[in-house]
Amino acid sequence: MTSSRLAKSAIVKLGLIGFTAGVLFTHASRVAAASFQCVPKSNTARVLKSPNPNDLHPQWRGQSYIGTSWTFVREAVVGSYFRGKLISPRGGVQPYRIFILPDEWDCGAH
Repeated sequence: MTSSRLAKSAIVKLGLIGFTAGVLFTHASRVAAASFQCVPKSNTARVLKSPNPNDLHPQWRGQSYIGTSWTFVREAVVGSYFRGKLISPRGGVQPYRIFILPDEWDCGAH
């Protein structure tokens, strides 16, 4: 088995969202052939409705907070913010676009 097939097999068996040769697996593959993902550094990372640090998305206000197993897929850079989609820990793509502050999320070496 090639290394990419082994990686894909591990991703599918564990039910994780992951990359193999630049392809995003699970339901999230419908978002895009994503090449840029981020995960929250902590559950205090903000999910924003607009590129404004005080404009929390209505789904993520009050007692709602983002867990560290969620994934953000970047679609665009807007000033010092990233705009994109959220993917739940189970692989479901949220139907709305959000903004994040990259300092609050771990985006790897991209």
